[in-house]
Amino acid sequence: MIKEKLGEDQIKPQTNVLPPHVLNSIETSLKQYENGQTISFEEFKERHFSKK
Repeated sequence: MIKEKLGEDQIKPQTNVLPPHVLNSIETSLKQYENGQTISFEEFKERHFSKK
């Protein structure tokens, strides 16, 4: 539907749709995961969410 409205020549795929700082953060997170440097969601909540 979009192709008919815009014309096929106007739709072009992008190779990097995320900004560089986001891609770097993902790469860092994957390395941490591979090295076993992870925490559970429960531990994350305790560290980062305030308790009222």
